Amino acid sequence: MPVSGADTRSNGGNIEKYQARLGVLARLSNRQKSELKRQIRQDPSISDYDKQVLLQPIEEAEQKEKTAVIEKKIEKSRGRTYVQIQRVIEDLEKEELAPDSKQAYIESLKEMQRQSGAEEVRRILEKIPQRMDRAGYQNLEQKLQAYEGVDLSPYAQTLAQKREEAEKQEIANMVKRSRKVSRGDYVGLMRRLEEQEFASDTLTPYMEKIEEKVRSMDEERLDELLDQVQTTDYNAAAAVYEQIEAENFLPELKSNALQMISRKLEKIRTEECELLVRKLQEEMEGTIRENPRHSFYPARKAMLKTAEPEETHIFDAALRAYAGERAMFEYPIFAVDTSRNGSGREGMLLTPETLFYSTRLSAYGIPVSSINSITASTGFLNHKLVLEEANGAEHKLPYAVKNSELEDWAGILDEFIAYLQEKPASRKLNYLAKETHDTICCFRCGYVYHGTDICPECGYKKNR
Repeated sequence: MPVSGADTRSNGGNIEKYQARLGVLARLSNRQKSELKRQIRQDPSISDYDKQVLLQPIEEAEQKEKTAVIEKKIEKSRGRTYVQIQRVIEDLEKEELAPDSKQAYIESLKEMQRQSGAEEVRRILEKIPQRMDRAGYQNLEQKLQAYEGVDLSPYAQTLAQKREEAEKQEIANMVKRSRKVSRGDYVGLMRRLEEQEFASDTLTPYMEKIEEKVRSMDEERLDELLDQVQTTDYNAAAAVYEQIEAENFLPELKSNALQMISRKLEKIRTEECELLVRKLQEEMEGTIRENPRHSFYPARKAMLKTAEPEETHIFDAALRAYAGERAMFEYPIFAVDTSRNGSGREGMLLTPETLFYSTRLSAYGIPVSSINSITASTGFLNHKLVLEEANGAEHKLPYAVKNSELEDWAGILDEFIAYLQEKPASRKLNYLAKETHDTICCFRCGYVYHGTDICPECGYKKNR
């Protein structure tokens, strides 16, 4: 719709009116300028383009005035404190200014702030006391952290020295005040020192001295326990092993002690196993024919790791399949393989403590101590090997002998189980110690050697 002449005149009249007021813009107050801007923006008779033309001188005047105020603030900031300048920076960051101008002003203020901060830091460090405790140093550290952007490198050596002195004094006080009687006292002191987060270089010498004391106490205690092992039987040595395992010792010392006892226990059990294998072989000789389904454990070869795979195959398979739940150093003596394919996964395995057996569906472990008897049933159509427990429970054991040998086999097993239950003197350490062997495995270091009582590797003398 065409604009009428009256509208055009009205539009032109309003623009002239605003232009007249803009002509005296310098004399207008801030309130009057704001009111003029509001009127121009809300005037529906003026186009957006004309509004922008009219508003431009007002906005330029405001920016000029704002810039003058900011520059005045910056000038007044010279010589002020680090914190005061920071407040000016924070206020400036909120102002609506051209990005380039704002950044230039901020950089100028930050440079002033760095100079002011550097001077304040210098004065602070000049006044620090000759001796300072750790709390005082931590307060100083917190105070200096507030001076962001200030270069503290010129004071790094001084600060490091003060920190070291303060921490050394604190550590010395903690050590002096702490109770130091038992191993637990020293370990507790180490833990408390670690919790304080002292500098590693400062703390390490103190920790090493305390650990030296703990090590000395541990070595004394372990020597006392290990002395018992040299003259005891398997059960007593195993009890010492469990005691060391349960007590607190430095990990390296504990590991070494357990390894030493472990080697002794292994040697005792290996020799015991050899004797038991020999005894069972002698009892079977002449009564039970040689049987490819029967296997005797090569204990010494296994300990020395010289056994061939075919010598241990049946035992390895049985231990994996049905005889896995054994005590420490509970070595096999004898195994019967009743699996169809000769895999060793079914049958019977005997150790000094347990009789294990399995069928296709089940596996059992019966403590030797709970076995009452082993008998044979040789009816015309019903041949079986029966184990009866002390509580009356019966088990049908797998076997591989001929039916004609079943009664003799039951008698041999029954007598051998009774022998295991009696634990005769021939199985104790004082008897085993009389046995001599060409090949010896050192109790202390595990070195294998021949022809002498003294280990050539570590000098240990009690290996026979």
